[in-house]
Amino acid sequence: MSEPGKASSLRKLLLGSPTRKILLVEGPDDRDVYDKWLSQLVPGGIYTDRVTLERMGGKSVVLSHLEWFQQHNEPRVFGLVDRDEWDTATCQARRAALPNLLLNSERHALESYFCDPDEVFPAIQQSNPDADLATFREPIDSTLATYVCHWALLTTTDRLKNRMMEIGYPGQFNAQIPPPDDATIQTCFQQWANTLDPLQGFAEFNTLRSTALAEPMTIQFRRCVWAKRFFEQVVIPQLNALTPSHQRSAGDWMIHLAEFSPQVPADLAPLLTRVLGRP
Repeated sequence: MSEPGKASSLRKLLLGSPTRKILLVEGPDDRDVYDKWLSQLVPGGIYTDRVTLERMGGKSVVLSHLEWFQQHNEPRVFGLVDRDEWDTATCQARRAALPNLLLNSERHALESYFCDPDEVFPAIQQSNPDADLATFREPIDSTLATYVCHWALLTTTDRLKNRMMEIGYPGQFNAQIPPPDDATIQTCFQQWANTLDPLQGFAEFNTLRSTALAEPMTIQFRRCVWAKRFFEQVVIPQLNALTPSHQRSAGDWMIHLAEFSPQVPADLAPLLTRVLGRP
């Protein structure tokens, strides 16, 4: 595997400090939010002498760098990515292949930590003690089922897209000049048609939707909504309604809620603690 883009600079950083660790994250929002929660886990709130948070520009970039450092026997580089459309088997396989991959399979994405009204309300009360939980959560609860169905459909289609890419569609023949024989072309077309079987695809979607709708609301908020869209379209309007004089963007709200949350989410803290290591 060739050296990915940021590997050289990250390696220099490691060489400069034999105890330093690096946590690769997907983007700027991830970096800013995890910064707040890492600080909460360290006495005195200063972790930067032990861990460097590095934003990479996407999930695939995190994975490629993590794979490269693993091949070069560097155990001090970790990567934290969103689950997105990965199912349980895929999460397990990815962790097995990359032991330093940190992945919370109980959450869809970063925004999933901020979709459940019960989870974010304690942070809201820090700046707005008069806020009412029932008023805040009623519009969010009433919209949830629609977004669960939306998540099931997008997850199914993303998984189908990934399967198609894995079997060579659409680039199967890009470099084949002259083209292969007709029998090979027909075999590929048939394989693609089998992967996109309409009855099987709809059945997969319907099963995922039914299973998700049967889950408790807490589980739905955490892993059964397309979290970024739900947070931006449903949760943020309610947050801004509670603080009309302090309208914030999605990224600013996540940073604010992470900073004022009484504790790091219980299902995330062990992942961050693993990077921090011993005090």
